[in-house]
Amino acid sequence: MVSAADATKTMVTTSKLAKNDDPYHIIQRILAEAIEVKSESTDDTARATLCEELQKAEETANSQKEERRDFWSRANVADCVLVRALLDHNLEAQVDTIVKLYREAQSRGASLREWRSIVENLDFIRRFVRAQWKAEDQTRVLPALRSIYEKLEFFLDERNGSSAPQGRRTRPRRR
Repeated sequence: MVSAADATKTMVTTSKLAKNDDPYHIIQRILAEAIEVKSESTDDTARATLCEELQKAEETANSQKEERRDFWSRANVADCVLVRALLDHNLEAQVDTIVKLYREAQSRGASLREWRSIVENLDFIRRFVRAQWKAEDQTRVLPALRSIYEKLEFFLDERNGSSAPQGRRTRPRRR
């Protein structure tokens, strides 16, 4: 089994090798470094650097959202808000905004695999925080992450192989 620290290092290495203009890889690297920085220290310099990089990723994600109008470009915007909230220590105040942004992305036609990727990423973040962060730091973050996870997990509908449409689960058709 891969440890959370090894998984984080792999995410950072992979994202550094990816194309520089792809916000997904940039966001994932910043996320990995942000949750790792928080677990090790409260280094303001490291946080400031991550915030600057995130700002650039946010700008790219927002412009691509309008150009591409697809699931992943919209999911990148939600990812940015999630990472920004973790860096700014206000995740609990951003739960509804984050859920809304992910659901807007979902409305662009997310497949079950794509939606599951979002939900699994949130679960990974929760597990990493639980395993690596100090107890006092977990107190505010874990309930907010759990809330986001539960609100988004609800929209997985594995019976028909897709994510449920905006805001409700699909029902099997009556015959």
